Amino acid sequence: MKRQTKEVFLLAGLAAALVLVFTGCSGKIAPTLPSPGGGGNTAVASLFSVALSTYGGPTEEPLPETLNASNFSVQLQCGESPPVSAPVVSVERATTAGLDLVFIIDTTGSMGGEIDGVKSSVLALADTFTGISVRWGGVEYGDLVRTEIGLTPTVADFKAWVDTLRAAGGADAPENPLDAIMHAWNTFSWRPGVQRMFVLITDVGAHQKGDSTEDADPGAVFGYTGAEVIAALGSAAIVHVVGPLDPESWGAGWDTKALADATGGNFRELGGGTVDLTTLGIAESVRSTYRVTYRVPAGETGPCDVIITVNWDAKTGTRRFADVTFGTPPPAPPV
Repeated sequence: MKRQTKEVFLLAGLAAALVLVFTGCSGKIAPTLPSPGGGGNTAVASLFSVALSTYGGPTEEPLPETLNASNFSVQLQCGESPPVSAPVVSVERATTAGLDLVFIIDTTGSMGGEIDGVKSSVLALADTFTGISVRWGGVEYGDLVRTEIGLTPTVADFKAWVDTLRAAGGADAPENPLDAIMHAWNTFSWRPGVQRMFVLITDVGAHQKGDSTEDADPGAVFGYTGAEVIAALGSAAIVHVVGPLDPESWGAGWDTKALADATGGNFRELGGGTVDLTTLGIAESVRSTYRVTYRVPAGETGPCDVIITVNWDAKTGTRRFADVTFGTPPPAPPV
Protein backbone atom coordinates (compact mmCIF):
# COMPACT_ATOMS: atom_id res chain seq x y z
CA MET A 1 0.00 0.00 0.00
CA LYS A 2 1.39 3.39 -0.93
CA ARG A 3 2.63 5.38 2.04
CA GLN A 4 2.04 9.09 2.27
CA THR A 5 5.20 11.11 1.64
CA LYS A 6 6.02 14.30 3.48
CA GLU A 7 7.74 17.60 2.83
CA VAL A 8 10.39 19.08 5.12
CA PHE A 9 10.76 22.85 5.53
CA LEU A 10 13.63 24.77 7.14
CA LEU A 11 12.13 27.53 9.30
CA ALA A 12 14.78 29.61 11.09
CA GLY A 13 13.93 30.22 14.73
CA LEU A 14 10.68 28.24 14.57
CA ALA A 15 9.70 24.88 15.95
CA ALA A 16 8.35 22.25 13.57
CA ALA A 17 5.89 23.56 11.00
CA LEU A 18 3.15 21.81 9.08
CA VAL A 19 2.05 23.45 5.85
CA LEU A 20 -1.49 23.16 4.55
CA VAL A 21 -3.08 24.44 1.37
CA PHE A 22 -6.67 25.66 1.53
CA THR A 23 -8.61 25.82 -1.69
CA GLY A 24 -11.86 26.55 -3.27
CA CYS A 25 -15.39 27.13 -2.20
CA SER A 26 -17.36 27.46 1.02
CA GLY A 27 -18.67 24.48 2.98
CA LYS A 28 -16.88 21.18 2.24
CA ILE A 29 -13.24 20.51 2.93
CA ALA A 30 -10.95 18.34 0.82
CA PRO A 31 -7.34 17.28 1.33
CA THR A 32 -4.76 17.07 -1.42
CA LEU A 33 -1.29 15.68 -1.84
CA PRO A 34 1.72 16.05 0.38
CA SER A 35 4.94 17.16 -1.25
CA PRO A 36 7.98 14.88 -1.43
CA GLY A 37 10.31 14.31 1.49
CA GLY A 38 13.52 16.23 1.84
CA GLY A 39 16.28 17.28 4.18
CA GLY A 40 16.17 19.89 6.91
CA ASN A 41 16.15 20.32 10.65
CA THR A 42 12.45 20.80 11.36
CA ALA A 43 9.51 18.43 11.54
CA VAL A 44 7.93 16.89 8.50
CA ALA A 45 5.33 19.01 6.71
CA SER A 46 2.42 18.14 4.44
CA LEU A 47 0.29 19.98 1.93
CA PHE A 48 -3.49 19.77 2.16
CA SER A 49 -6.18 21.35 0.00
CA VAL A 50 -9.38 22.44 1.71
CA ALA A 51 -12.45 22.94 -0.48
CA LEU A 52 -15.17 24.80 1.37
CA SER A 53 -18.40 24.34 -0.58
CA THR A 54 -22.13 24.00 -0.12
CA TYR A 55 -22.04 20.27 -0.71
CA GLY A 56 -24.61 19.43 -3.37
CA GLY A 57 -26.17 22.87 -3.08
CA PRO A 58 -27.28 25.19 -5.89
CA THR A 59 -24.39 27.66 -5.53
CA GLU A 60 -20.70 27.62 -4.63
CA GLU A 61 -18.97 30.63 -3.11
CA PRO A 62 -15.18 30.89 -3.52
CA LEU A 63 -13.03 31.79 -0.55
CA PRO A 64 -12.19 35.50 -0.62
CA GLU A 65 -8.74 36.35 -1.90
CA THR A 66 -8.02 38.59 1.08
CA LEU A 67 -7.90 36.06 3.94
CA ASN A 68 -4.95 36.20 6.31
CA ALA A 69 -3.65 34.46 9.40
CA SER A 70 -6.45 35.89 11.55
CA ASN A 71 -8.98 33.84 9.52
CA PHE A 72 -7.33 30.49 10.30
CA SER A 73 -6.77 28.50 13.47
CA VAL A 74 -5.13 25.14 14.10
CA GLN A 75 -5.47 22.71 16.99
CA LEU A 76 -3.64 19.44 17.63
CA GLN A 77 -5.28 16.50 19.39
CA CYS A 78 -2.40 14.19 20.35
CA GLY A 79 -3.37 10.93 22.01
CA GLU A 80 -5.46 11.39 25.15
CA SER A 81 -4.14 14.89 25.80
CA PRO A 82 -6.50 17.86 25.52
CA PRO A 83 -6.33 19.76 22.22
CA VAL A 84 -3.62 22.40 22.04
CA SER A 85 -3.31 25.38 19.74
CA ALA A 86 -0.65 25.39 17.04
CA PRO A 87 0.01 29.06 16.26
CA VAL A 88 -0.46 30.10 12.65
CA VAL A 89 2.86 31.48 11.40
CA SER A 90 1.85 32.75 7.97
CA VAL A 91 -0.87 32.61 5.33
CA GLU A 92 -0.27 33.26 1.66
CA ARG A 93 -2.05 32.71 -1.58
CA ALA A 94 -0.47 29.64 -3.13
CA THR A 95 -0.05 29.01 -6.82
CA THR A 96 -0.52 25.34 -7.51
CA ALA A 97 1.91 23.57 -9.79
CA GLY A 98 -0.92 21.69 -11.48
CA LEU A 99 -3.11 18.62 -11.35
CA ASP A 100 -2.76 14.88 -11.95
CA LEU A 101 -6.28 13.63 -12.73
CA VAL A 102 -7.21 9.95 -13.15
CA PHE A 103 -10.61 8.62 -14.22
CA ILE A 104 -11.72 5.22 -12.91
CA ILE A 105 -14.53 4.09 -15.23
CA ASP A 106 -16.81 1.06 -14.94
CA THR A 107 -17.27 -0.41 -18.44
CA THR A 108 -19.29 -3.52 -17.63
CA GLY A 109 -22.46 -4.36 -19.52
CA SER A 110 -24.79 -2.63 -17.08
CA MET A 111 -23.17 0.66 -18.12
CA GLY A 112 -24.45 0.17 -21.68
CA GLY A 113 -27.11 2.83 -21.30
CA GLU A 114 -24.68 5.32 -19.76
CA ILE A 115 -21.31 4.79 -21.40
CA ASP A 116 -21.81 7.15 -24.35
CA GLY A 117 -22.99 9.92 -22.05
CA VAL A 118 -20.09 9.22 -19.66
CA LYS A 119 -17.58 9.48 -22.49
CA SER A 120 -19.10 12.74 -23.70
CA SER A 121 -19.02 14.13 -20.15
CA VAL A 122 -15.36 13.19 -19.67
CA LEU A 123 -14.36 14.69 -23.01
CA ALA A 124 -16.30 17.88 -22.27
CA LEU A 125 -14.56 18.22 -18.90
CA ALA A 126 -11.17 17.82 -20.56
CA ASP A 127 -11.85 20.94 -22.61
CA THR A 128 -12.47 23.18 -19.59
CA PHE A 129 -8.97 23.42 -18.12
CA THR A 130 -7.11 26.56 -19.11
CA GLY A 131 -4.02 27.91 -17.43
CA ILE A 132 -3.51 24.70 -15.43
CA SER A 133 -0.82 22.09 -16.02
CA VAL A 134 -2.89 18.90 -16.19
CA ARG A 135 -1.83 15.31 -16.77
CA TRP A 136 -4.60 12.87 -17.64
CA GLY A 137 -4.88 9.18 -16.83
CA GLY A 138 -7.51 6.48 -16.74
CA VAL A 139 -8.39 2.91 -15.78
CA GLU A 140 -11.41 1.02 -17.08
CA TYR A 141 -12.51 -1.84 -14.90
CA GLY A 142 -15.01 -4.56 -14.11
CA ASP A 143 -14.00 -7.19 -11.58
CA LEU A 144 -10.52 -6.78 -13.10
CA VAL A 145 -8.56 -3.88 -14.53
CA ARG A 146 -9.30 -3.90 -18.26
CA THR A 147 -7.31 -1.16 -19.98
CA GLU A 148 -5.48 1.90 -18.75
CA ILE A 149 -3.64 5.00 -19.86
CA GLY A 150 -0.92 6.26 -17.57
CA LEU A 151 -0.69 9.93 -16.71
CA THR A 152 0.04 11.95 -19.83
CA PRO A 153 0.18 15.69 -20.56
CA THR A 154 -1.16 15.04 -24.06
CA VAL A 155 -4.92 15.45 -23.81
CA ALA A 156 -5.35 14.08 -27.35
CA ASP A 157 -3.90 10.74 -26.23
CA PHE A 158 -6.24 10.66 -23.24
CA LYS A 159 -9.24 11.48 -25.43
CA ALA A 160 -8.26 8.70 -27.84
CA TRP A 161 -8.27 6.24 -24.94
CA VAL A 162 -11.69 7.46 -23.78
CA ASP A 163 -13.02 6.94 -27.30
CA THR A 164 -12.09 3.23 -27.14
CA LEU A 165 -14.27 2.54 -24.09
CA ARG A 166 -17.19 0.16 -24.63
CA ALA A 167 -19.63 -1.32 -22.11
CA ALA A 168 -19.53 -5.12 -22.18
CA GLY A 169 -19.25 -8.18 -19.99
CA GLY A 170 -19.20 -8.31 -16.25
CA ALA A 171 -20.30 -11.10 -13.99
CA ASP A 172 -21.96 -10.42 -10.62
CA ALA A 173 -23.35 -6.96 -10.03
CA PRO A 174 -20.80 -5.27 -7.71
CA GLU A 175 -17.58 -4.36 -9.50
CA ASN A 176 -14.07 -3.68 -8.30
CA PRO A 177 -13.17 0.04 -8.36
CA LEU A 178 -11.11 -0.22 -5.18
CA ASP A 179 -8.44 -2.35 -6.83
CA ALA A 180 -8.60 -0.13 -9.93
CA ILE A 181 -7.91 2.96 -7.82
CA MET A 182 -5.06 1.28 -5.99
CA HIS A 183 -3.61 -0.01 -9.27
CA ALA A 184 -3.34 3.59 -10.48
CA TRP A 185 -2.15 4.85 -7.09
CA ASN A 186 0.64 2.29 -6.88
CA THR A 187 1.80 2.13 -10.50
CA PHE A 188 1.18 5.51 -12.18
CA SER A 189 3.93 8.12 -12.21
CA TRP A 190 2.48 10.88 -10.05
CA ARG A 191 4.18 14.27 -9.99
CA PRO A 192 5.31 15.74 -6.68
CA GLY A 193 3.95 19.12 -5.71
CA VAL A 194 0.66 19.01 -7.63
CA GLN A 195 -2.86 18.12 -6.61
CA ARG A 196 -3.93 14.51 -7.17
CA MET A 197 -7.53 13.61 -7.92
CA PHE A 198 -9.60 10.64 -9.04
CA VAL A 199 -13.02 10.69 -10.67
CA LEU A 200 -14.79 7.35 -10.16
CA ILE A 201 -17.75 6.66 -12.46
CA THR A 202 -19.95 3.61 -11.88
CA ASP A 203 -23.57 2.51 -11.68
CA VAL A 204 -23.14 0.01 -8.85
CA GLY A 205 -21.44 -0.59 -5.51
CA ALA A 206 -17.98 -2.02 -4.97
CA HIS A 207 -16.58 -5.41 -4.11
CA GLN A 208 -14.30 -5.44 -1.08
CA LYS A 209 -11.63 -7.76 0.25
CA GLY A 210 -13.34 -10.80 1.74
CA ASP A 211 -16.17 -10.90 -0.81
CA SER A 212 -16.70 -14.21 -2.57
CA THR A 213 -15.21 -14.43 -6.06
CA GLU A 214 -17.36 -17.42 -7.03
CA ASP A 215 -19.58 -15.40 -9.37
CA ALA A 216 -16.94 -12.87 -10.39
CA ASP A 217 -14.86 -12.75 -13.56
CA PRO A 218 -12.23 -15.51 -13.65
CA GLY A 219 -9.03 -14.42 -11.98
CA ALA A 220 -10.64 -11.67 -9.94
CA VAL A 221 -9.00 -10.90 -6.61
CA PHE A 222 -10.56 -8.36 -4.30
CA GLY A 223 -7.52 -6.93 -2.58
CA TYR A 224 -8.83 -3.98 -0.58
CA THR A 225 -11.61 -2.85 1.68
CA GLY A 226 -12.99 0.64 1.28
CA ALA A 227 -11.43 1.60 4.61
CA GLU A 228 -8.03 0.42 3.41
CA VAL A 229 -8.24 2.52 0.26
CA ILE A 230 -9.26 5.57 2.26
CA ALA A 231 -6.33 4.99 4.62
CA ALA A 232 -3.91 4.49 1.72
CA LEU A 233 -4.91 7.73 0.02
CA GLY A 234 -4.95 9.55 3.34
CA SER A 235 -4.79 13.28 2.75
CA ALA A 236 -2.82 12.78 -0.47
CA ALA A 237 -5.65 12.54 -3.00
CA ILE A 238 -9.26 13.58 -3.52
CA VAL A 239 -11.79 11.11 -4.95
CA HIS A 240 -14.88 12.48 -6.68
CA VAL A 241 -17.60 9.89 -7.22
CA VAL A 242 -20.30 9.72 -9.89
CA GLY A 243 -22.54 6.79 -9.08
CA PRO A 244 -25.84 5.45 -7.77
CA LEU A 245 -27.65 7.12 -4.91
CA ASP A 246 -28.52 3.71 -3.49
CA PRO A 247 -26.25 0.77 -4.42
CA GLU A 248 -28.66 -1.56 -2.62
CA SER A 249 -31.20 -0.90 -5.37
CA TRP A 250 -28.90 -2.45 -7.95
CA GLY A 251 -26.38 -5.09 -7.09
CA ALA A 252 -25.58 -3.97 -3.56
CA GLY A 253 -21.87 -3.74 -2.80
CA TRP A 254 -19.97 -1.17 -0.75
CA ASP A 255 -21.24 2.39 -1.22
CA THR A 256 -18.50 4.32 -3.03
CA LYS A 257 -19.93 7.66 -1.87
CA ALA A 258 -17.84 7.01 1.23
CA LEU A 259 -14.70 7.63 -0.84
CA ALA A 260 -15.86 11.16 -1.63
CA ASP A 261 -16.96 11.82 1.94
CA ALA A 262 -13.64 10.66 3.41
CA THR A 263 -11.29 12.40 0.97
CA GLY A 264 -13.22 15.62 0.54
CA GLY A 265 -14.49 14.90 -2.96
CA ASN A 266 -17.93 15.60 -4.35
CA PHE A 267 -20.64 13.10 -5.23
CA ARG A 268 -22.95 13.35 -8.22
CA GLU A 269 -25.67 10.90 -9.22
CA LEU A 270 -25.14 9.00 -12.47
CA GLY A 271 -28.36 9.55 -14.38
CA GLY A 272 -28.29 8.19 -17.90
CA GLY A 273 -24.62 9.16 -18.17
CA THR A 274 -25.59 12.81 -18.58
CA VAL A 275 -23.87 14.12 -15.46
CA ASP A 276 -22.10 17.44 -15.91
CA LEU A 277 -18.62 16.74 -14.55
CA THR A 278 -17.79 20.45 -14.48
CA THR A 279 -20.05 20.70 -11.40
CA LEU A 280 -17.43 18.75 -9.43
CA GLY A 281 -15.49 22.01 -9.20
CA ILE A 282 -12.12 20.44 -10.04
CA ALA A 283 -10.62 23.34 -11.99
CA GLU A 284 -11.92 25.89 -9.50
CA SER A 285 -10.38 23.95 -6.63
CA VAL A 286 -6.98 23.85 -8.30
CA ARG A 287 -6.99 27.57 -9.14
CA SER A 288 -7.85 28.92 -5.69
CA THR A 289 -5.56 27.93 -2.82
CA TYR A 290 -4.16 29.22 0.45
CA ARG A 291 -0.96 28.02 2.08
CA VAL A 292 -1.11 28.15 5.87
CA THR A 293 2.05 27.49 7.90
CA TYR A 294 1.66 26.74 11.60
CA ARG A 295 4.02 25.90 14.42
CA VAL A 296 3.97 22.52 16.13
CA PRO A 297 4.94 22.48 19.83
CA ALA A 298 8.61 21.65 20.36
CA GLY A 299 9.27 17.94 20.68
CA GLU A 300 5.86 16.86 19.33
CA THR A 301 6.21 14.19 16.65
CA GLY A 302 2.68 12.80 16.55
CA PRO A 303 0.63 11.07 15.53
CA CYS A 304 -1.93 13.78 16.22
CA ASP A 305 -5.28 14.76 14.81
CA VAL A 306 -4.93 18.16 13.16
CA ILE A 307 -8.05 20.35 13.33
CA ILE A 308 -8.09 23.23 10.85
CA THR A 309 -10.74 25.95 11.06
CA VAL A 310 -11.26 28.88 8.69
CA ASN A 311 -13.68 31.73 9.39
CA TRP A 312 -14.78 34.53 7.05
CA ASP A 313 -17.90 36.66 6.68
CA ALA A 314 -19.72 34.71 9.43
CA LYS A 315 -18.96 31.41 7.62
CA THR A 316 -16.93 28.56 9.09
CA GLY A 317 -15.29 25.43 7.70
CA THR A 318 -13.53 22.78 9.78
CA ARG A 319 -11.59 19.66 8.89
CA ARG A 320 -9.97 17.03 11.10
CA PHE A 321 -6.98 15.16 9.64
CA ALA A 322 -6.36 11.97 11.59
CA ASP A 323 -3.03 10.52 12.75
CA VAL A 324 -0.66 13.09 11.26
CA THR A 325 3.02 12.40 12.02
CA PHE A 326 5.36 15.38 12.08
CA GLY A 327 8.63 13.47 12.06
CA THR A 328 11.52 13.48 14.48
CA PRO A 329 13.87 16.50 14.52
CA PRO A 330 17.53 15.54 14.22
CA PRO A 331 19.64 15.56 17.39
CA ALA A 332 21.27 18.82 18.42
CA PRO A 333 24.83 19.26 17.14
CA PRO A 334 27.63 18.53 19.66
CA VAL A 335 28.82 21.45 21.73
